[in-house]
Amino acid sequence: MRKAVVAALILGFAWADEPRWLGSDVLRRRVRRSVEAALAYLARTQQPDGSWKDIIGRKVCDLYVGHYDKHIGVTALACMAFLAHGDLPGRGRYGKVVERGLDFILKHVDENGYISYSNSRMYSHAFATLFLAEVYGMVRRDDLKEKLIKAVRAIERAQNRYGGWRYLPTSTDADISVTVCQIMALRAAHNAGIFVNKNVVDKA
Repeated sequence: MRKAVVAALILGFAWADEPRWLGSDVLRRRVRRSVEAALAYLARTQQPDGSWKDIIGRKVCDLYVGHYDKHIGVTALACMAFLAHGDLPGRGRYGKVVERGLDFILKHVDENGYISYSNSRMYSHAFATLFLAEVYGMVRRDDLKEKLIKAVRAIERAQNRYGGWRYLPTSTDADISVTVCQIMALRAAHNAGIFVNKNVVDKA
C-alpha cells in the first residue's frame, strides 16, 4: 500500500505542475492515465472509516517488527495525492474520499495534539500535520484549525535538546529523516497562517 500511495503522490504532483517534459501529447496521456488509475486504486482501498491500512512498525534492537492496521501516515499521504489532483473535502470527483480521510485523522488528534493510531510514530504525526495544513490552506474550517494548532504545538514540544526529533514525542535523540518531516509540517502550517515558534525552526 505504501508504494502505491507514494507513486500516486509523485504522479499527482507531476501532473499538477505540468513540467516541460510533459510536452508530448503521448506522454501527457500516459501520465494522465497513470494518475487516474492510481487514484482509483486508492479510492477503492480506503476503509469505511476513511483510513488506509499498512504495516505499522518499530525497531527492536536491530530488528524491525510491525503489525498491519489502520495507518495515520499512509492515510495522510493518500489524501495528499487527491489534493494534488485538485480534490478537496466534499468537493471534486474524490471529495468524499478526502472528507472521510480527513475525518479519520481529526478523530485521532489527542488532547495533547499528538496524531496517532495503533502506536504509529512521529513520521505519521508529521505527515498528518502536513496534510491538515495543506487542507486548512484551502478550506478554512475552525475545527480543522484547532486540531492543526494542537498538532503543531505537539511537534514543538517534542523537539529534543539537540534540536531534532525521533520516533516518539519523548525521544531524547534525533534522526535526520524524522526531523525533516517535522520541519516540512511546520513549514506547511506556517504557510497556511498558523503561528510556528521561530526558535524551534532555528534550533533544528
